[in-house]
Amino acid sequence: MPAFLSAFILGLSLAVPVGPICLAILKKGVSHGFLPALFIGIGAILADLLFMILIYFGMAQFIFIPSIQVILYVFGSGLLVYLGIESINKRKTALQRSSSLSSSILASFWTGLSIALFNPINLMFWFGIFGSTLVEFMTEQSGSVMVYIVFLFTGILVWNISLSFLASFFGQFLSQSLLPILNVIAGLCLLLFGFHFALKLAEVLF
Repeated sequence: MPAFLSAFILGLSLAVPVGPICLAILKKGVSHGFLPALFIGIGAILADLLFMILIYFGMAQFIFIPSIQVILYVFGSGLLVYLGIESINKRKTALQRSSSLSSSILASFWTGLSIALFNPINLMFWFGIFGSTLVEFMTEQSGSVMVYIVFLFTGILVWNISLSFLASFFGQFLSQSLLPILNVIAGLCLLLFGFHFALKLAEVLF
């Protein structure tokens, strides 16, 4: 399989599994439309790019330092629990499309960036599985590294665009009674991820 195609597929496989980022994109797309949902994905991609740079400069080993893991689990679980509670509490107000699109886009961008930066699952993938894959690829095909990276992020971006569009498109046809239920479901899922990271934090500490 060509390197660029394998990179594209890897990018899709990284983005597709249901996790905090996908849930946030779906929730935002349903309640606020395409662009705010897309900018959650763009914020997450910026965090992924930062991880890629750190891996490239050989800083992957720092993610496995216990104190660093504690910090990540604290911020990650706290952020997801907060977003879950907010989703449930604002299930009715979220039905109103934002009147200030620029502020909604900026808030979405920071939400996506924050979730990706402090999501231990995301970090373990980049610095663990993908870190070793990238090192091996760089050793074997050093001249194609940039092409590999570009197609990897293209795969992630294609999925984020598709998910944002689908959430926004189908959100227009959902009834007013169904939208709050979806926000509650998304909030509960985010809470579950947050509690899962809290349990991992307990494992690291004890």
